Amino acid sequence: MKKIFFVIIVLSIILTGCLIRQDTTQRDVFLKGKVKNTQEKSVLILQFAGPSYDSRIGKRAAEIFHQEMLKTNKFGKVALNNDYNWLVKFKDEETSIKAALKYAREKGFSLLFLGWIEKAVYGRLTDTEVIIKVRLIDTKTLKTLWYERDRKITKPKDRSYPLETKLSTPLPPLEETIRFIARKQISSMFADKKVKSFFKLWEKRDK
Repeated sequence: MKKIFFVIIVLSIILTGCLIRQDTTQRDVFLKGKVKNTQEKSVLILQFAGPSYDSRIGKRAAEIFHQEMLKTNKFGKVALNNDYNWLVKFKDEETSIKAALKYAREKGFSLLFLGWIEKAVYGRLTDTEVIIKVRLIDTKTLKTLWYERDRKITKPKDRSYPLETKLSTPLPPLEETIRFIARKQISSMFADKKVKSFFKLWEKRDK
């Protein structure tokens, strides 16, 4: 009986460990080049591609990224256009990107910042899960200077609360999770030289 009781306790601990997950973030970064003389550069941010079930998320995400990029004071000019829907111009994504680049170039911008909300799951009784992909592209050379894809999961439960009230604890806002990713991605664009050198070596290795 003691052995059976011990096995039950061990299994309970293992299962509890599997069910309780920390907030997680996953990154996928690829650097092709770097932005030189940032104060001389102008950036245009267009509305993000959002999930079909909530078109407002793409526009709000673009606003958040615009705010966070302005805070860095790195670029000479950072503008937002949430009215130009570059995604509906053509059926395939690459052609739409080319159209967006042409639009940004005609407006006099040297850089184009595009984003995709690949996933946005939120609700009172579920985790908040957001996946955002961004690209910073030179409008003249058409070269992608920065690409990053992040996944952030935020748990709605607070372990400090009694068990019976866990389901009633407030869920962290979706916008808060998007802003967290925005700050992280924008910060990584201006990472120190050591980080940039690492990505350059990684890129050369894959060629």
